Amino acid sequence: GDITQEEIDRAKQYIIGSHDIGLQKYSSRAKQMGLDELYGLGYRHLERFPDKIETVDQTELQHLVDTYLNPDKAAISVTKPPGTEMTEEIVKKAWRL
Repeated sequence: GDITQEEIDRAKQYIIGSHDIGLQKYSSRAKQMGLDELYGLGYRHLERFPDKIETVDQTELQHLVDTYLNPDKAAISVTKPPGTEMTEEIVKKAWRL
């Protein structure tokens, strides 16, 4: 189904909050700045990250979901104990159908 604006807003809050929490230590900030420089994003990229997340809109996100999250093209890998029979129920649980 379509993604609701409420789901998008909640996901944005979670991503931005997790990002900020992850940067509370100076060592984490230094590491992220170094990686951002290495990837060519610039050491101040972490300051712009929340604004970039906020610009994602419902149309853009729905297009990405429709394009890249196609269940007909997905592969499922299930790890199970030896001797356990693979059943349709296990596959459905893996897909949460």
